[in-house]
Amino acid sequence: MEQDIITITNKSMDDIISRFESQFKPSEEYSNIFDTTKIFVVEKYYFRIESNLAATVIFDEINENEVKVIVIVAGGKQGSLDLSWGSEKSMLKNIMDYFRAM
Repeated sequence: MEQDIITITNKSMDDIISRFESQFKPSEEYSNIFDTTKIFVVEKYYFRIESNLAATVIFDEINENEVKVIVIVAGGKQGSLDLSWGSEKSMLKNIMDYFRAM
């Protein structure tokens, strides 16, 4: 499992999520009753490990112009040694690079 956290400023949570959804097309979405925390699940198949990876992306609205984003990638292990061949780090880097470019 790999994880990282970033805080995005000067953007609304709705704008960040809208862009995220169009880029990564999450398969599941969950939110709290106040819509201040939203959780998305993104799945991707990696040929090098012949398995799916899942990224859980949590958006936590700190205020109107500040959002904390937590990304957790898991499920990319293969074989008896549970090797991911770098696929978890690769997916995490893809998602985090996207957020850093905002």
